[in-house]
Amino acid sequence: VVVAMTGDLSEAARSTEIADVLSTVIVVPQRGDGLGERLAAAHVDAAAAAGPAAARGVVQVGMDTPQLTSDDYETAGEVVQGGERALGPAGDGGWWLLGLPDPGDAAALTQVPMSTDRTADLTQRALGNVRWLRTVQDMDSWEDAQQIAAAIPGSRLAVVVDEALSAGVSP
Repeated sequence: VVVAMTGDLSEAARSTEIADVLSTVIVVPQRGDGLGERLAAAHVDAAAAAGPAAARGVVQVGMDTPQLTSDDYETAGEVVQGGERALGPAGDGGWWLLGLPDPGDAAALTQVPMSTDRTADLTQRALGNVRWLRTVQDMDSWEDAQQIAAAIPGSRLAVVVDEALSAGVSP
């Protein structure tokens, strides 16, 4: 597992807890100006950091989809190891996962407008053939967080959302 990260971890909420979790994975600095550049660089940097294991491809997952299951990751990995590109569309038109047998293909992302209702379709157009995975809702708003939390009761997200609602938080 490789995490591409930006910012000063010491300034993050729960920084000690996050640092403990990150100590078990490879962390690379995020680089690039726009989101497309950062995503493309993350693919290349993850492949370089993973070494020979990356010869089977790279699967990149967004941080705003806590409802994913091990089946989602296994399916994407199987698609990529089989030599196909995998794209997991989000309900808002973006995507939650991009898997590439050749991480260098992620350079196409620099030409794709990100965070639009057509990002997944434009990513597919830029890359060519992709195997579409299931559509999931990503978490871009408080309303999204509430809906996702309701779908995964007992999860850490559900607990935090319940605590916030009990405290009267309403962003």
